[in-house]
Amino acid sequence: MSTSYLQLINLNKKFGKFVVLNDISLTINKGELICFLGPSGCGKTTLLRIIAGLEKQSSGMIIQGDKNISFASPADRNYGIVFQSYALFPNLTIADNVAYGLVNRKYTKESIKKRVAELLQVVGLPDSGSKYPSQMSGGQQQRIALARALAASPDLLLLDEPLSALDATVRQHLRNEICNLQKQLGLTTIMVTHDQEEALSMADRVVVMNHGTIEQVGSPMEVYSNPASPFVADFIGKVNCLDAVVSDGNAFKCGDLTLQIPQQQHFNKGDKVKLYLRPEDTIIEPSSIDGHNHCTGRIKHIEFFGSNCIAELSVDHLANQSIQLQLSLNQVYDLKVKQGETLTFTVRPERIMVFPL
Repeated sequence: MSTSYLQLINLNKKFGKFVVLNDISLTINKGELICFLGPSGCGKTTLLRIIAGLEKQSSGMIIQGDKNISFASPADRNYGIVFQSYALFPNLTIADNVAYGLVNRKYTKESIKKRVAELLQVVGLPDSGSKYPSQMSGGQQQRIALARALAASPDLLLLDEPLSALDATVRQHLRNEICNLQKQLGLTTIMVTHDQEEALSMADRVVVMNHGTIEQVGSPMEVYSNPASPFVADFIGKVNCLDAVVSDGNAFKCGDLTLQIPQQQHFNKGDKVKLYLRPEDTIIEPSSIDGHNHCTGRIKHIEFFGSNCIAELSVDHLANQSIQLQLSLNQVYDLKVKQGETLTFTVRPERIMVFPL
């Protein structure tokens, strides 16, 4: 069973009349990796800085265990922080960078040397202690920043866009390493990111933020498959958004096309709604299944992503609305998919998401 580690209670933050955070409440469990995900300006970094004690909330409380730390100094919170810019001291060796916080805490020279060696081993750079940051790659510098943050055995690790400055291959490798290390240490971790792929692949839970509020909290699967709002559906992953009118409780008219869902919805006939559908939530061989939601369209454009493609279709009877479908590379080859060709497919009724206007 999860144990509560940190509670954020009705946090608000204003700069003058500008509201940065609006009534944020959240429980963070011991040992979990949680991601604050949202677009630039949504308040996620400000929230992280308030948790770290680098910024003061306008109102609200932060409870760690049974202790109110709302206005405790950063030093009193015993948190490790890794910034986007790494923030390494260029005039200090790698070993001295890692040891910096330990020196300030009056550790003995022998214990510092032993701890630095342990951490450089943990982050995979055991022979780099005598080098300087300028001699290290971006990925290596980020590992050093991580080692420095872990040096004093913090209670909580805070990561502020730690991988955004790295190229794609290094970023993917490092996020796997961070996840493995976090699980190995059982270290409660909060990471800020605007990269949805990063959040979905790393987090135990994702906190989706927008305009200073929390839109949804859930596992990566929950926020992707069952978004709580149109914003979450649109922000996370690719999605088709269709204008529709309610025909009855589980049938919706899009142009002259009717799409059905299996369960009744609490809408009145004639209500205007938005239907959200992921590109992968279709079946390309409708003749093999029974039911509704069969569609035909002409391929306008194909976007290639390596192992899969996104095909944009102008769908018959859909009132000039397009639908994007995800196809595997094998499907592209087997069905001879190409621009200008006609494709028939079925929309999975159980995967249609309905939101009122």
